[in-house]
Amino acid sequence: MGAVTHLCAAPPGGSASDLVRAAIQKEGRIDLSGTSETVLFTPQGQVKAQTRIFWSSQGMIRTEYLTGPAAGRVLVTRPLDAWEYRPGEKKVYLTLFGAAADLEKDWEMITANYAFEDQGTERIAGRGARIINVVSKYPGRPSRKFWIEPQKGVILKSEFRDASNGLTSATAFISIDFNDKTNPDLFSPPSGIPVISTEGGQQPVSVEELAKLVGFPLVYPRSLPEGFRLQGVYPYRCRRGAYSAQLRYTDGLTSFSVFERWRVCPKCGNEVEPGFPWRRGKRKVAPESCELLAGPAGKTVKVDKDKLSFVVVGDLAREELSRVAERFK
Repeated sequence: MGAVTHLCAAPPGGSASDLVRAAIQKEGRIDLSGTSETVLFTPQGQVKAQTRIFWSSQGMIRTEYLTGPAAGRVLVTRPLDAWEYRPGEKKVYLTLFGAAADLEKDWEMITANYAFEDQGTERIAGRGARIINVVSKYPGRPSRKFWIEPQKGVILKSEFRDASNGLTSATAFISIDFNDKTNPDLFSPPSGIPVISTEGGQQPVSVEELAKLVGFPLVYPRSLPEGFRLQGVYPYRCRRGAYSAQLRYTDGLTSFSVFERWRVCPKCGNEVEPGFPWRRGKRKVAPESCELLAGPAGKTVKVDKDKLSFVVVGDLAREELSRVAERFK
């Protein structure tokens, strides 16, 4: 990395927002290879991992984990599916995707709710990059910073900060090479390895379908944090087999979800609270927590109303999550 310089003339790549938009559209749409490092910042300390990256102009990305907790694994995303090779199991797990995200709709929300700040230039992996900070127009929201190579429109480095401006993750290319063409064989599962199909990501359903599945009409908060809208409603099935209704809200970049469920679980017949013993009839059972309440500290809030429980999970400040939860009372 080199020293940061500030832009005086018209910057290459157009406006800050145009460059970020182009970079998002080009991810996995250009031939390149390189090595990158990701650092996660957790309360327990830093977790680092190096990966070998291959992109294909056909919309495919191959990630080989060289170090870190997932060392040895290979993950490939393609337009309609993704597969992961797990060397410890000697198996490939294949996941089919649903409909692609609507970038045009999301971009309208992003530009309405976020500001794009040019913060000069810096060299990343031997290449010049424009530094663009994407910050919410509302206080107490997460932010993102991108280092973008303006000629190719590729994100060379990115940082994510939480609602309190604490750094949560950073990813940067250590080396990068824009090839003429990436070998297409890299994006096919290895031969001779068992392939196991798994369930894909959640698909939205109608409000009527979801209400029938969970057994109660969906409840909506009386108001939302500024800039957010309902993205969709989804069924969520816990490990015990009980269904909850997930209402997902977004402002374009940041999201939070509300999980609505019966206060007394229809599968185990108990009201499960985090960290406290619970009872089945008169027999005391070992302490157990509902998996919906096992999220990161400070990012999960639960309230009860009548026979229902509402669990709010997201990347907003805890005070804002609490305000959302209170709007169900």
